[in-house]
Amino acid sequence: MSQDFGDSPGQRQSATGHPRKFTGTPLYAALCVLDYKPHSVSSDLEALYYSLRHISYGTLPDEGIFQHSSSVTDWALARRGAYTQKQDFGSNEFAEMISSLHKLFWLQ
Repeated sequence: MSQDFGDSPGQRQSATGHPRKFTGTPLYAALCVLDYKPHSVSSDLEALYYSLRHISYGTLPDEGIFQHSSSVTDWALARRGAYTQKQDFGSNEFAEMISSLHKLFWLQ
């Protein structure tokens, strides 16, 4: 279910000068979305990566922060820390695709 999250004082402003809020499912959001940057085809593919990884392995490396913090800034920091290392995806029907998407977004 989609929720509307706003960050505290350092929240970015929209083009109209109003506070910008994060809208969507944070667990599957692309890093650029967590950074309040525009959505793109790339962010959709990144969200697909998180979705497939969650379906395949039952959890995400940064999932705990989403349960313990409501700060979008904390979520972005946790995501950067959790995915920047090479990871073992084992073998299942999505492993090759998940590994390729991981390399595309995190090991550039």
